[in-house]
Amino acid sequence: MVNITFQQPVMLILLTGLPFIIIMHLYSTRAARQKALLYANFEALQRVVTLQSKQGRINPLRVSGQWSLLTYRVIVYTILVLGLAQPILWITQSSGAAAYVLALDTSTSMLAKDIPPSRFEAAREAADAFLRQLPFGSKAALITFSGLASIESPLTTDIHSVRARLADIRIRELSGTDIAAAIIQSVNLLQSEDTLPRRVILITDGRQTQPTSLEEAVRQARDANVIIDTLGIGTQQGKFITGNLLAGLDEETLRWIANQTGGSYYHITQREDLDQAFKTILSQAEQLTPISLGQSLLTLAVILIFLEWGLLLTVFKQLP
Repeated sequence: MVNITFQQPVMLILLTGLPFIIIMHLYSTRAARQKALLYANFEALQRVVTLQSKQGRINPLRVSGQWSLLTYRVIVYTILVLGLAQPILWITQSSGAAAYVLALDTSTSMLAKDIPPSRFEAAREAADAFLRQLPFGSKAALITFSGLASIESPLTTDIHSVRARLADIRIRELSGTDIAAAIIQSVNLLQSEDTLPRRVILITDGRQTQPTSLEEAVRQARDANVIIDTLGIGTQQGKFITGNLLAGLDEETLRWIANQTGGSYYHITQREDLDQAFKTILSQAEQLTPISLGQSLLTLAVILIFLEWGLLLTVFKQLP
């Protein structure tokens, strides 16, 4: 799979300036030709052309030089604009390191003990084991969510600091589960990462209960080439805990989120399922890997601009 996205797509508007460049080139060429005809010494020009023709020094590019120069300038301008738009080439390839965001549900229902010692503790222990096994060069971040989503640790190569923060998080007493907000926060954290594959591991035992649009959150993830793996803990039935009815696991939605972003859904009913899910995610052989092209295109554009100056003195040099 090969795909191209732009970090600054608004810069592509500058491509509308191409007709202006073409018009100005044609206008300047016509003006220079009229000026040359006004002050030309036709006998001298005839002698120069005849002499160069006999010596085999007539360059075909000089005959159609203005059109060649126009094509050259259009290409350089296009490369310059594309460079300013900061394109990213996404290719599917084998990659050990990646940028991961762990999004962990901290709602009260995660205290259920069907996965001992509890859903929350089992998920936290498995996530910690996952972080310890990350390949060199990987990055990680941590987000917790219930009725709200919070960034606990930003994206960093300091995996130890993420593990330390993971050990400190606690269940929140806020009602509701805002999966969409967790996805949006995760995507925002990954937006600046343009060298590693982007992946979110979403762990929850509930369903979307907040007004945040889940469809919009998934669209943002898909547009940013962020893969979301969803881990659904527990059963589909809701449970009464401390007198409050908590929504049960929404497997259909979690599976849809994963499918829409190229990830996988894992149904977790025991601790071994957690370990296996993280192991499978870690061993993914093919991931979307971004290659930033912006700096290379800008450098190429600058080189071609300097090269044009040299060409104007040689290949595209006009006859006196």
